[in-house]
Amino acid sequence: MKLLIDLSYVEELPVGVVLYALRIIRGMHDNGVKDICLFLNPKTAEAIHQEFPEYDYVIAPEKRVVRIPRVWLQLLVDGYRYQQAMKRIDCDIIFSPFHPIFTFWKMKKKHVRTFHDLFQLNATSTVWRIGAHLTILRMIKNADAIIIISNHVKNEILKRYKLIAKKNVKTIYNAIEFGTETDNISPLVEYNYILYVNSLSESKNIITLLKAFDIIKHKIPHKLIFLGKKTAYFMEVLKPYIDQHELADRVVHMERVSDKELISLYQHASLFVTSSLLEGFGFTPIEAAMCNTPVISTKEAALYETTMGLLHYYEPPMDHQALATKIMEVLQNPPSQEELEKISSSFKEQYNNRKIAKEVYEFITSVYES
Repeated sequence: MKLLIDLSYVEELPVGVVLYALRIIRGMHDNGVKDICLFLNPKTAEAIHQEFPEYDYVIAPEKRVVRIPRVWLQLLVDGYRYQQAMKRIDCDIIFSPFHPIFTFWKMKKKHVRTFHDLFQLNATSTVWRIGAHLTILRMIKNADAIIIISNHVKNEILKRYKLIAKKNVKTIYNAIEFGTETDNISPLVEYNYILYVNSLSESKNIITLLKAFDIIKHKIPHKLIFLGKKTAYFMEVLKPYIDQHELADRVVHMERVSDKELISLYQHASLFVTSSLLEGFGFTPIEAAMCNTPVISTKEAALYETTMGLLHYYEPPMDHQALATKIMEVLQNPPSQEELEKISSSFKEQYNNRKIAKEVYEFITSVYES
């Protein structure tokens, strides 16, 4: 079976769903899977080929800048060119680790795709939401089988798209290869801190964490570190709150760190907190726990499912007083090292890279053979 893995959407490395794809490929490589061809974006083809030199690859056509008055017409053009390029590749089955909206065309070869969430349906434009709905519907209809990264996402898709109930669908969780180093890395900063790592967007409910920190700032010596790209929400909502409440000397914003520096931040944090309201999976609290760090989380979306009920949780998710109380509780009565190591081991076993890649490959093989 010659497997074509579609990475044509990968314009930069490494971000979000790109990590998912690369981890699956690494796991397949480590499991000895040889007959793979990669369909690569021109912007990242060289970097990905350097990591997987033994795999064949084809470079996707560059998107043409066409003066089309409607963005959906442009997507139709991009989608048609994508389909035509895929037709010319010698393979037995296609695996799309993500669902860009221009990939809704029906393929002649069997096609397995992964759904991570339905974020396109949250667009502010009504026209865009309708268009996204129609293309997702088409993607589901045209897929031969679908992988979904959590039961939460599966249930959300089932609510909106009854058609998926007739499809060959399997929940396979994300692989997490991060934070598995056993050696302790030197601290990146020389002060005690509470850590948040995720996008700085409204759906992550960071304002609740800021308000909770503001309540307890005089009771603890810790700083609060936010790690994530600066966003309009950060500049328009979070930064004004930080300035108005005189938190500038206690709240630290970091935009980019290396993998090793991120592990260091996880390992040396007194506490990791996620106040998120929307997660299809939720990598970062699990990564932090893998580094033997105490974690507080909401139970929203997929978080309670994917964290396996092993962490500290607070409710309701937008109650900053409840979060402040929980932070003080965990800081004053932290879990033992033995408890933290047990939680870490559970996550490393559940989300082992080779284990997850094996599940994905076996599912794709079963679709090909059916």
